[in-house]
Order: sequence, then structure tokens, then C-alpha cells
Amino acid sequence: MSGTHPMAALKAAFRARLLDDPALAAMGGRIHDGVPRNSATPFLALADGAMRDNATNDAAGYVVDLDISIVTKERGSAEGLAFARAVEARLDTGLVVTGWRLVLLVLREQLVRQDAANGTARVALRYRAFIEAV
Repeated sequence: MSGTHPMAALKAAFRARLLDDPALAAMGGRIHDGVPRNSATPFLALADGAMRDNATNDAAGYVVDLDISIVTKERGSAEGLAFARAVEARLDTGLVVTGWRLVLLVLREQLVRQDAANGTARVALRYRAFIEAV
């Protein structure tokens, strides 16, 4: 079994993959592990997650749910949805999770919300990953 926590390994793989994307460069490197305090917008946060055992007789395995939040100061959702599309394209193929084998990665849900109180728009991408120990 890998020494790296499955969720930590998945978050690290997401972050490394997204930081290397030219379409997300407009975020100025503001891709965070968790929601930051007082960050300039737009930003992307690897947010809430959940994990459950999915082991077989042959290998340790987990189902890992991980949310990605994209926050913009735009009225409306066009900017956030454009960033969301870039995230989807970047995570669609070739993701390497160090210490684990990514069996399947699925975008389960996409949510768009407006927060009138602080003038932000938020797009949430909810991913589910099935991973096994290598």
C-alpha cells in the first residue's frame, strides 16, 4: 500500500496538472489546496472531499469524491464556466496519482451559484475517483 493518503495524493495530482495549464494561467497561479482567505479573484480551490473504502481481495482501493470550486467576481457565470471547461479538459486524460493507480475519474456534477452578499460567482465541479494502491 502507498504511504501517501489517497485524498492527499489525488489533490496533489489535480493541483500539479492544473497549474501546468495555459488556459488556467489567467488565474495567475491562484490554484489552492482549500479555500483561501482574502485571495484575489478569480481563483480555484480544491475544496470539500470524502473518501470510502473500495478494496478488493487483491488490492487496497478507495472511492474519493473531491470538489473543485472556481470563484470569480463576475456578475453571471460565463468566466467561471470557461475556467470549468478548461479544468475538465485538463483532467480528462493523463492524470497521474503518485503512489496510486487511477482506475476511473468521473465528473459527477457541476453547480453554479451567485453570492450577492460578497459579489462573487462560484462554479463547483464534483469529481469521483476510483483509485487502487500500486
